[in-house]
Amino acid sequence: MCSAKYAYRYRSITWKLLIPMLLVLVIQAFFFTSVILLGGIVRYLEENSCDILMERVSSRRNNIQNEMTYRWSNLTIAELRVNNAVAEFLAQKGIDLETLLSSRTLAAELLETISSHIIFMMRTASTTGGFIVLNDNGLFPDEADAKIGLYFRDMDPLSTPSDNSDILVERSPVSIIGSLKIPTGTNWTNRFFLKGEDSEPAGFFYKPLLEG
Repeated sequence: MCSAKYAYRYRSITWKLLIPMLLVLVIQAFFFTSVILLGGIVRYLEENSCDILMERVSSRRNNIQNEMTYRWSNLTIAELRVNNAVAEFLAQKGIDLETLLSSRTLAAELLETISSHIIFMMRTASTTGGFIVLNDNGLFPDEADAKIGLYFRDMDPLSTPSDNSDILVERSPVSIIGSLKIPTGTNWTNRFFLKGEDSEPAGFFYKPLLEG
């Protein structure tokens, strides 16, 4: 009998303590909810989230623009090195540019000479490829829209092994493949085709030529 009364008193005290605590929690929850909804906190959080997102997008955009301006499209040093190499090649051979562009053998020798400068450009710019196309005097008479040139493709621009094992030759004269010591890609050919399947002029050649 005493144990029953004790248990009843225990449950009675528990409920007397629990009910006010629950009421306090409900009132606090209602109060906090009202403050959040009526005080504009939700709108502030949404605006703050949008600001953070915009800041991240803007930062990423600026990083990409900087990479594009100062690395990917900055060809000044590579252009200077190539121009100097061409001038030196012409002086050593005792020929002019017209003669160079009229001989497939001389053009191939020049491309072999400047190949290291193309690779240098790829390494410094961290790009996936680099190419140079000579505006020759019809070295492929059977194909009016073909030009001789050199095109390397980098399989891993973040890696720079000394043996150029991450590079493939996609376009080059046949005569210099062995001397380059770089494997050819599966789509390798010895010339650039300046028109695609839709017969549109190749922008990679004509656009820089006309704008330059």
